Amino acid sequence: MTYTAAALAIAAGLGMASTGTASAVPASGCGSTTRPIMVSHPLTLSTINNIGDDLGILYLGYFPDCRGVYAEIHWNSPEDRNSMTGATWLDAHVEGRVYLEDENSKMFGYVPFNMTANGSYTTSQVVTIDKDPNGNNYAAPKAFYPRVDLNVAQIDQAGGLHYGPHPCYISGNSHTFSDGGWQNNAGGGYCA
Repeated sequence: MTYTAAALAIAAGLGMASTGTASAVPASGCGSTTRPIMVSHPLTLSTINNIGDDLGILYLGYFPDCRGVYAEIHWNSPEDRNSMTGATWLDAHVEGRVYLEDENSKMFGYVPFNMTANGSYTTSQVVTIDKDPNGNNYAAPKAFYPRVDLNVAQIDQAGGLHYGPHPCYISGNSHTFSDGGWQNNAGGGYCA
């Protein structure tokens, strides 16, 4: 996925960015003078029991003009998933929430989703990289992580949903805004 695709995705997802918890400190004026960019290495969201296989990617995006960060999922379309894996199921139903976590283990910016993974985007709230949820200034390294709580179901020929054994908590790759660094999530994006 390119930075341009990420810019188009957040433009579509901004309508959802205002929903969620009140504890996040929102960024304002996002996208008025600059397009968003992807600032973390994308993490592939996959299942290991053939329900959805490669569902999509989880990453961080950033608006330079408002110093706002967000977590986003780009869901693969059914055609993409079936061509990659040769899966026999019709589609994958996904539900959960996408959000951010800071370097102090504070989680915020929650946006719920309950949908068919269809090539669209799901975006968290856009929050400032400068203030923590209590309104205090962040010190270096200003690290943020994209997060998703995810439950996946296979949609079969009859339209029935068959869920995996449990919901997954998936942590994406981080970005540190003080120095531009990142940390690879060694755990991967697998949902059993």
